[in-house]
Amino acid sequence: MKAKKRLFAGMLALAMLFSLNVTAFASEPSDGGTVSVSAGPVENVTLTKTYKLANADTTSPAETFTYTISRVSVTDAADGITNSNMPLPTGTWEVNYNEGEATVEGVEKTFVVKLPEYTSVGIYTYNIHENSSNNAGVVVDSHDVTMNVTVVNGDDGFDCYVALYKDVMENGEFVNKKINAKDAFENTYEANKLTFNKDVQGNLAVPSKDFEFTITLTAADGVVYADSYDIVNVSSGAVLDAITVSGTKVINVSEEDGDIAIKNLPYGVTYKIEETNAYDYEKGTVPANAEGAINETAQKVTFINTKGAGTIDTGVYLDNLPYIIVFAGVLAAVAVLVIRRRRVDD
Repeated sequence: MKAKKRLFAGMLALAMLFSLNVTAFASEPSDGGTVSVSAGPVENVTLTKTYKLANADTTSPAETFTYTISRVSVTDAADGITNSNMPLPTGTWEVNYNEGEATVEGVEKTFVVKLPEYTSVGIYTYNIHENSSNNAGVVVDSHDVTMNVTVVNGDDGFDCYVALYKDVMENGEFVNKKINAKDAFENTYEANKLTFNKDVQGNLAVPSKDFEFTITLTAADGVVYADSYDIVNVSSGAVLDAITVSGTKVINVSEEDGDIAIKNLPYGVTYKIEETNAYDYEKGTVPANAEGAINETAQKVTFINTKGAGTIDTGVYLDNLPYIIVFAGVLAAVAVLVIRRRRVDD
């Protein structure tokens, strides 16, 4: 029994010793924490970006995301190595997405940062920046990634250990923290739909009656838009027309048409929908959201028109009292006849 206990204690001590060795290896870089890219020496750093849709039923444009890297600082290096001449990583830093490739869940792609040949130990710090995009609705990641490369003496030359840092949202504010390579950059395509419809009311309203509307879209400054955006019937999916940003379109809509939508409009586009011909129908109050800007809230604008005759002129006498009196007299006569017949029978 004692032998078994000694054996068990020995195995437990060995397991604890192995665990301590693994932990020491993982925290070897000079910044004192677990390396986000690799626990061991690396030659290249593979960074991951994610491209998402802010709203379903939108289509992202084709996009090439590009990156630049710059020197920040160097410490603990040999004499003569400064911020201005320290080695700079190389590579072609761009990520391509086809039209419609982004999803709500996000599509991940990677690019590789190749570390340079270092000639001295030291701690080398770089800044990785995502360049701006001109495509309307495409939001680039405005938070740069800081890459610390700790170069140490190895068994055969120098070994490089890498850690990544970035401002991340935490409890409602941005905090600079260590990140994983798969969380380097995130982009979003922000677009939404604009929907409007016609509602006719009153005893002379005709649901199939077409009403004329003028739609005006105005572009935001400094961005590029698609050539045009389809105007579609939501229920049938039929494309009724198309409109350009900074353009105007006249379209006829009836209540029977249901919802009409302009899809995939990037955030920042301003719009105005006007009913330009109500014919002999009474116009309702102009909806508050008939004019506004495309944002995270999908807008649905309903125009109400009324046509009624008021007091209906029939010319037909519809007083039922005489008929009720006659019917009551007939019932009384029948009752009298029944009573007399019973008396005769008796």
